[in-house]
Amino acid sequence: MATLLEGLQVLELGDGVAGACAAAALAELGASVTKLTAAGDGRAQVAGQLDLDRFKTVTGDRSAVAGGEWHVVIDDRIDSGTPSQAPALLGRSPRVLVTITAFGLDGTHDGWVGSEFVALAAGGGMAGVHDAEGRPVPTAGWQAMLSTGAVAALAALDGLNTSREQSDAPVEVDVAARDAVVFTFTYLDCAHHLLNCPGSSGGRRYTAPTGIFPTRDGHLRLAAVDDHQWNGAKAAFGNPEWAEKYRTVEDRRDHAQRLTAEVRQWTLGRAKAEVAQLLQEHGVPATPVNNGPEVMAAPHLWERGFFRAEGDAVVHGSAFGLAGPAGSPSGATPTPDSRGHWDREDRPTLSELFLVEATHVISAPIAGSLLGAMGTRVLRLEDVDRIDMYRRIGPWVDGEPGVEQGAYFLTANMNKQSLAFSVADLAPVAEVLDGADLVLENVRAARLRRWRIDLDALNRDDKLTVSVSGFGRTGPLADYRAYANNIHAYAGLTDATRTPTGEYAEIFTVLADICTSLATALVMSAWALGPRSGTATDADIAMLDVMVARLLDVLTGPGADGQSRATWSRREPGAAPNDILPVGDGDFIAVTIRDDREWSVLAEHLGIDARWAGREAREADPDGLHDELVERLRSHKAVDLETYLQANGIAAARVVGPEQTCHDPVLRARGLFRVVEHAERGQYVALCQPWRLPEHGRQRWRGAPVLGDWNLAAGRAVPSLPGPGR
Repeated sequence: MATLLEGLQVLELGDGVAGACAAAALAELGASVTKLTAAGDGRAQVAGQLDLDRFKTVTGDRSAVAGGEWHVVIDDRIDSGTPSQAPALLGRSPRVLVTITAFGLDGTHDGWVGSEFVALAAGGGMAGVHDAEGRPVPTAGWQAMLSTGAVAALAALDGLNTSREQSDAPVEVDVAARDAVVFTFTYLDCAHHLLNCPGSSGGRRYTAPTGIFPTRDGHLRLAAVDDHQWNGAKAAFGNPEWAEKYRTVEDRRDHAQRLTAEVRQWTLGRAKAEVAQLLQEHGVPATPVNNGPEVMAAPHLWERGFFRAEGDAVVHGSAFGLAGPAGSPSGATPTPDSRGHWDREDRPTLSELFLVEATHVISAPIAGSLLGAMGTRVLRLEDVDRIDMYRRIGPWVDGEPGVEQGAYFLTANMNKQSLAFSVADLAPVAEVLDGADLVLENVRAARLRRWRIDLDALNRDDKLTVSVSGFGRTGPLADYRAYANNIHAYAGLTDATRTPTGEYAEIFTVLADICTSLATALVMSAWALGPRSGTATDADIAMLDVMVARLLDVLTGPGADGQSRATWSRREPGAAPNDILPVGDGDFIAVTIRDDREWSVLAEHLGIDARWAGREAREADPDGLHDELVERLRSHKAVDLETYLQANGIAAARVVGPEQTCHDPVLRARGLFRVVEHAERGQYVALCQPWRLPEHGRQRWRGAPVLGDWNLAAGRAVPSLPGPGR
């Protein structure tokens, strides 16, 4: 347990999975968390399976918390849709009140209720996860609720920072599960749509050979995207004659089916771990598709210390990878005034700090963007000899290539300045690093050496240094290359996310990248705001650790066998049906029925007979119930059914995609999508922070930096790019 938030007093209300996740993240970083539980709530079982209640004091006694002095209160109202009851319980407003609902506390959906499936449906989380025919499939576990919890934890710290800026005035933070799902599941898809990029978005844009391939003992996740990766793959294959037919990206795209068949023949005769290692040795992102027992036994996770044995039990470590005094076990380096820190007048705010980042692609850059939105000054280092791939290869705004036209770069790098440099002159890099409070990186060690960045030396300088990578800096797989879908495969998400008939779903979301961004931003904010600010601290954040921590119920439970509708129904304790249903107009709708009253409303509306009236009957035959509902829904429209059920307090939502969420007027009004300004290309609409709090007259979201804008502001030259398209 870390000590970054030591002395922070947090109250968690209820047994919602999202609220439990948010409070657990703060507790893991050192906050003192008390949970007021509702007896008999089935979701409490889920919190236990996910180990979300460790480090907390759990009580059912309302009088025990009513008179407490709480810095943060987290109230999960997703299944009720109503404002928080915390002020009535406490007799006053806490310093920061985080209310979590399904759709937010304002707009036309104010008061609507939700569930795991409803949040996935309404937030576009199923648009990138589907079967071979395009039918939506929910991701394994509680990914929507855990995403909401991750957002709520960071939002709580933003609320604390805002309260400090306003002389400790109470701050109410509004977190909606739908907003959180849009942010974590559809980030790249939204950027693609908003900036009018041609072609497919996210993982769909990759050419062959990319995807899941059969092996002798299971399956492999392979992604040979760039030419250098394909050349590495060819070398791993032994440079066969057939591979010479696919020299260019266009060759591989135009003949993807034939190329995929060739690669399948090569992988079929080999063990998945063996072929993954061979491909990795040649620079190709490839990982085994692991099931639960394989993840739990993975030597990398044990040697890294994520899993460890305590007696006969297996326990997991932190996904935050903290070291140094701020990462010491609670009590090892006691701070007598840690509680008083949160009440002092001279506490730091995020706007007083300077973050320098040496990052690329999206996971770490998004974390820097979030810190910038919360007030931190952020400077991005950009080597002109090897600029970010999203500046270099697109996808491009309006299909027009250019160094300021990369759509994903424009989205992931807002709220920053850019220091452009060449390795021929590294003096500016050393200068800004010397003045930084926080340093964030996610590049390979060889590149840090090229830039003469010594993280150990920086850490001794009372800074927070944060490294983000696929597998972490330690362990036997530390050098493995990975995209988000490689992490999904290794962590068990791919194996557990299946269709009702057992096939793997197609997962195109970059969930692992975005969840890692949130975890990284949380660590940086906690260090900056807490009593350990200004002390040497090191964080080694692995995407794999973040994802495995989100899948503990799947990895250690009975497993997601994907063989029947019962697998899906088990996701929401006591709910029957809990399903994704096709509707007569060609849409799909998510419906979660939690009790017999709700069932009677649905049954009467659809004209279903009494044989399904009891929950036991519905739970006993989920496949038969599914078929009955599908037949009854043939004459209905999804939008009408959604409105009718929500008007009766029933969790339901149409399955929508990014193109619908991007233009949703409620989401725009909530500030999830905002107009930002870019110095060269003007205004554009971008996906911004997935929580809402009083703006206090400020607007901190700004467009991504023009290459070298820091140089120009400092009166320094911007080094020239070495050639076209670089």
